[in-house]
Formats: sequence, structure tokens, C-alpha cells
Amino acid sequence: RANLPGEALAELQQRYSGDETVAIHIEAQTAMLQDALSGVSPVLPELPAWEAPADFSDDKVIEVLKEAYALEEKKVKKALHRSRGKQQTVTVQDFDAMTRVARKDGLEQALKKCFPQLEGRPEVFHSVLAARVKTEAFASRKNKVDEASKPQWSKFFAPKPHSSRVAAKAASKPFEPGQEEGLLDGLEMGSSL
Repeated sequence: RANLPGEALAELQQRYSGDETVAIHIEAQTAMLQDALSGVSPVLPELPAWEAPADFSDDKVIEVLKEAYALEEKKVKKALHRSRGKQQTVTVQDFDAMTRVARKDGLEQALKKCFPQLEGRPEVFHSVLAARVKTEAFASRKNKVDEASKPQWSKFFAPKPHSSRVAAKAASKPFEPGQEEGLLDGLEMGSSL
């Protein structure tokens, strides 16, 4: 990773543009950028084969996803339960932060359990997942797992007795962008935990 001025880099690109290895790398970089800009998970260019475990089959990728989803839900439930015990109101922002941390931690723990050699390298898993999702059969399997594992968070919240008047008043007004703040205020965890 040399810190080259733009002109020097352009000159090197021109000089080696006919080299097959460079052409493959440029094509992979371009594909990664296009995927990212299109909202598709990008595949790391030239992911060294030794970085992805040999037994990283479709079934293993699905296993990691299921484990990660289960851990995520467990962590969020635990955090919601702690909030309930402290009689705290959970705002949309709090809940969003809670789920982001749980998702990240859940994946890290699932990878550590299934592929300890990838500890601290979630980008390898994400790249393998992105490559697999490009096939219709795997994408279908993943979508089924995503749908089956999607937590129904709304069932964990129940209106406080006095909040029904607030909810009725809020429901009579049209929803406008920016009203997300405080959307869960006045709600507390239901008894389903």
C-alpha cells in the first residue's frame, strides 16, 4: 500500500493494464464497488482461498446464520429484560442500538463457535455469504432462514394502561417523518419473556 500521487498511480495502471493478474484484480475491484453502490453485499476481491475455511459449505454458512440470529434474539431479550427490571423506557434509538450490538456480538460468537480460525475476521464470512447469495438456490435458503429467524419484537412490548389514551390520540394524527423519536415511549415490555 504505497502512498502514490494520482499521476504515478495512473501511470502504473497504464503500464500494467495488459497484465492478466492486474486485469483480474481491477475487474474484481470494479465488481465490488458496483455491488456496494447497488446495495448488494460486496464480495472482497481475490479473497485468498486460505482465509475461507475448507469446510465453509452452504450448510455451514446457514448454520452460522441460524446460530447468529438465535444469539442476537437472546441478547436483545436479555437487554429488554434488564430495562424492564429497572423500569426504564426503551426508545426507538435505544432499541436500534441494542439490536445492532446484539447482531454484531451474535455473529462474532457464532463464528467463534463454528469457525474459531475466523475470530476477529467477520469480513471473510460476509464476503463468502455475499458470494453465495448470488446463486438463486442459496439465496432462497437464506431468505427462508432470515424469515424464520426474524424476531417479532412487537410482541415484547405492551401498552401501559394509561397509554391507550395517548395511543388513540397519536393514531388520530397522520404519521409524519421525524415522528419515530419516542415511538416506543410509554410502552413497556410485555410479560411474554
